[in-house]
Amino acid sequence: MPTKPVRSSPSIERCRLLARLACVFALIAAAGCKLGLGKKSSCVIDADCFSPQKCVDDQCIVPEAGPATTVQSFVGCSVDNVDSCADAGASMTCFQASSLAGGRDFCAPTCDPGQAPADSAHFACTAQGVLLQRCHPSSGGTAAADCPSQFNCYRTNLSKLADIFSATGLCIPMTVCTQNSDCPSAVYNTCASTLVASLSPAAASELSLDHLNCVETDCMSQHSDCSALEGCLLTQYSALADFCVPRCDSKLRCPPNYSCLGATSGPGSPNLCIPALPGTRCQGDQCAFGSCDDTGAGFNACTIDCTTDSTCTPLNTATDAFVCVDAGSQPHCVTPRPFDGANCDSGADCVAARGEICSIVDRQGMDSERGECRVPCSDAGTCDPQGGLPHGCLRGSCYPGVLGIPCAGPAECIEPLSCLPIIAEKDITPLSTQLCTMPCGVDGGTDADADSQCQGSGINGYCANGTCRLVRAGGQPCMRDAQCGAICDPITHTCPPSTSN
Repeated sequence: MPTKPVRSSPSIERCRLLARLACVFALIAAAGCKLGLGKKSSCVIDADCFSPQKCVDDQCIVPEAGPATTVQSFVGCSVDNVDSCADAGASMTCFQASSLAGGRDFCAPTCDPGQAPADSAHFACTAQGVLLQRCHPSSGGTAAADCPSQFNCYRTNLSKLADIFSATGLCIPMTVCTQNSDCPSAVYNTCASTLVASLSPAAASELSLDHLNCVETDCMSQHSDCSALEGCLLTQYSALADFCVPRCDSKLRCPPNYSCLGATSGPGSPNLCIPALPGTRCQGDQCAFGSCDDTGAGFNACTIDCTTDSTCTPLNTATDAFVCVDAGSQPHCVTPRPFDGANCDSGADCVAARGEICSIVDRQGMDSERGECRVPCSDAGTCDPQGGLPHGCLRGSCYPGVLGIPCAGPAECIEPLSCLPIIAEKDITPLSTQLCTMPCGVDGGTDADADSQCQGSGINGYCANGTCRLVRAGGQPCMRDAQCGAICDPITHTCPPSTSN
């Protein structure tokens, strides 16, 4: 059996009230308990309450926020005109809210993203170096919440716990939504909450999915054009939904809740802003929930803390399974996808300190037009874990130990996969005599009858000669749809080309 990435069990006392959303999942998975997300039922003194609640009339409440240093006001501008905010005051710049579902660009004070604002209780400095007023999305039940006139409260933290203790939104002149009906535009007609819920229903039930942005969907499937400020994500990143996302600015920065692929995934990546959800590479503090942590493999990813794999299960999507690994600063949940490697054109784009090379071999073991930065295999053809995640040797470079990857032993495969000998198929040559796989069809029947045993979160395959195999590449022969993960062409009996990277 493969080696589990993590077997440590930090005590539940480590889960503090101000900890990340991981606390919710950890407590639910490990103890099956429910957290009171409103307030304690009674109190005598302030110490009886969760900070920053106070004891008022024997009840714990969050006191009203004091007056802000200044109040944000709307002054329109154009990002194409460097002088459009000159009349708004010194040190003002144009914030491009129009990249968020057609919001209105406005003048806002500049700030240093690396330094907390003087009035950090009421203002936040975004990754773009713009000072925005904080707000409480759960306040008042309106789109504006406690924002000034002409602004709505855009949620930047999806954790239900965070709502109790801090302002989890920013005031931006844009449409915000909880459901699709809140999106009046014929183009931006889908609420981001719908996408999050469809990606991971289990996680969505524990999140606050209000005051999010509206998006344009189906850009790849409908071959439609996104606005000039956006690009179609699914054409570049196959793990998430099919929708238009903002483009990074000239300094590879993105609006809140997004991180720039060009900054996190190598110079060979498009300058598109990817939603900063668990499992994606990230920069700064842009994660919509969880935190942007060092994976120990040369990049940061949005993640939550964990104790066992079951802690991470609520994060699973149809394409990605999360596991708990002990790497970076503490055990956290990761999915194999960001470990494929940063996009590269040459070795100069890779991390020299890690000895990375620019490999042009894709997961199928075939040459690709796009390179990815990976650590080379040892002289013996083996690979050590990267960021705590098992890796196998794929034509000279180390690749996450997912379904179909060659392996030298059990430590190179990610559970529930094992390193097993395989029987070659008649119509396709395997990459190795041993692959990361799992048994199938052990109860009899045909391979086709057992195809479903090789499909699930993070496992996309079919059954052949008693073990699961990775779906075949475009142009390879096929006899049934499961071998392609799509429709096997009934005339040519070949798999269709892949529609995404």
